[in-house]
Amino acid sequence: MSKLKKIAATGAIIIASFAVLLALLWQIDLSGPEPVWGLTFSDIYAQELGLEPRTVYAAILDELRPARMRLVAYWNRIEPERRIYSSILQNTRIEIKKGERIFSDLDWQVQEAAKRNIPLTLAVGYRTPRWPECHIPDWASGLDAPEFEAVLMDYLKTIVLRYRENPAIAVWQVENEPSLGVFGRCPKPDANLLKREVAFVRSLDASRPIMVTDSGELGYWPRGAGLSDTFGTTLYRYIWNKRFGSFTHIFPPAWYGLREFLTTKISGTKQFVIAELQAEPWAIGEKPLIAVDFDLQVRDFNPEAFRNIINFTRRTGISEAYLWGAEWWYWRKVKGDDRFWNIGKELFASSSGRALPVGDSR
Repeated sequence: MSKLKKIAATGAIIIASFAVLLALLWQIDLSGPEPVWGLTFSDIYAQELGLEPRTVYAAILDELRPARMRLVAYWNRIEPERRIYSSILQNTRIEIKKGERIFSDLDWQVQEAAKRNIPLTLAVGYRTPRWPECHIPDWASGLDAPEFEAVLMDYLKTIVLRYRENPAIAVWQVENEPSLGVFGRCPKPDANLLKREVAFVRSLDASRPIMVTDSGELGYWPRGAGLSDTFGTTLYRYIWNKRFGSFTHIFPPAWYGLREFLTTKISGTKQFVIAELQAEPWAIGEKPLIAVDFDLQVRDFNPEAFRNIINFTRRTGISEAYLWGAEWWYWRKVKGDDRFWNIGKELFASSSGRALPVGDSR
């Protein structure tokens, strides 16, 4: 047998073995206690949809009533001008007021969650949830590596010191999928910088766990899990890209549960969460979702798909999941389609979580 044929035969065996493994994993249901269901809120996403962020956030807290929330301290929103917030530590009244305005929205979000006893994960860093993934102030984009790290650490210190006394903060998330170099408009991933960020945040607040996240489909989980107290992954099933168009990921629920088990053994991390669970369509044609035709938006992610991905998540056995897309549910509701909003309301209202009428999890 020629070398080329041997390579082809080996490749065929590997593909066949992987197909058999996936088929077997599809038969496994790792469901345990009902997951704790949370939501991520992005004020910039609400604004992109033409919504008033505080109105949306208040509706999420009071109508949906999630058990957990994940908020984001967007660096480019916190520090649109260099060291604008450092004035908070100074004594000039004008500068303090200017600094306080920068924090007013995030302060309000944290305070409103605290009033309702909702534990918060606060995401910090230059790469945080929502496209284009990296939210670096314009003035910081051209800095050399040492200076960039210095101002990044200054921002991290400001956020942690500002909110560490607030009992609503339960977890610090440092960066968002920081090793995922194939998605987003971002600098090249820097594993050593991430290590220093995690260590720095831990030095500022050792009382709270730190979460690092990675892609559920493309990431090597032990890399992030080894740095953190809690590891967060993503779970997206209904995808669109320009090469393949619309498709559904082939990985079964037990694939995620198996990876959780193996990552635990390798890294020692004990707490796993789905930090970002798909609960809205993937934009078609690389357009913002709002630019996609209203009816076409739900071609690949309709209410049945939403219910199915909830059941899929249950079958992974992962104990906590944060849904992404509530801003879009609210936008659809305003436009006359309240189906997604109501599914979310049912999910959070059900004490057992099993009350949702669902199809299968495929």
